[in-house]
Amino acid sequence: MATNEETYLNKALKAVEEWPKDWDYTFTMSWDNTFFASQILLARITKENRFIESTERNLDYWTTGLVQNGKVERITYTPGGLAWLDQWGSLRYAANAAFLAFVYADWVSDQEKKNRYQSFAIKQNPLYVR
Repeated sequence: MATNEETYLNKALKAVEEWPKDWDYTFTMSWDNTFFASQILLARITKENRFIESTERNLDYWTTGLVQNGKVERITYTPGGLAWLDQWGSLRYAANAAFLAFVYADWVSDQEKKNRYQSFAIKQNPLYVR
């Protein structure tokens, strides 16, 4: 965390205890749901598997798909390649998922995952210039 104040980290970890136990990895960050962004920060700060695995489960759902109960679950894509979650505000969800993918890709050490998440984020913005 920016302040290096241990009390803030402790408060964040305490708040995690109140998160839903089985929250939906098929969603993404939005104005009223900051779980996904919070778990990325906690993964980076604590390096705890529970945050890393949850983050990757979410990002895998949005990218290559996630095997659940023997079947692959994946976000719907439009013919043009947009990750489509919902008709109401579809671009905000794709943009938010892309942002989270970029943030996590900057930190993850596994090169294959880094490439996958960066590639997804870039494809959600056809005007992105490297």
